[in-house]
Amino acid sequence: MAEPHALRVNRPNVVDETLDGEALIVNLGSGVYYSIAGTGEVIWRMLSQGVPLIAVAENLQQRFDVTAEDASAAVGAFAGQLLAEELLVPADADVADVNSGSGTSSAGGTRAPWAVPELKRYADMQDLLLLDPVHDVNEQGWPNANAAPLAGTERRG
Repeated sequence: MAEPHALRVNRPNVVDETLDGEALIVNLGSGVYYSIAGTGEVIWRMLSQGVPLIAVAENLQQRFDVTAEDASAAVGAFAGQLLAEELLVPADADVADVNSGSGTSSAGGTRAPWAVPELKRYADMQDLLLLDPVHDVNEQGWPNANAAPLAGTERRG
């Protein structure tokens, strides 16, 4: 598996919450939000806690009906997506225990079915999430955005 060894959430630009096995993530810098469920949520949880990529793959192999090679490839590819979307960034140092929040294999030694992790990306509320109600308003006030951003406040798109 390629570097980086471990990752962390790109705070303060990224906020996340997990509800009923689904991670909801917002990139405040881009205005895009994401949904991750199933195996992807398990991977997100471990990576966001700084668990090294190789340990995440090993944990998946124990929990799910997946080979070591497929687990490693899935973690690498999924981590690549999370890095590309700037949701995670390389961690400065190993900060988490391998089992921290990662759970254990299912009772009785049976492993859960494997599904390739999927990052669902939504940009439908991008303009609203990027709106700065204090600075980006016209004379009519919020929620009426200026036609052009103020000088020095250009947004990334």
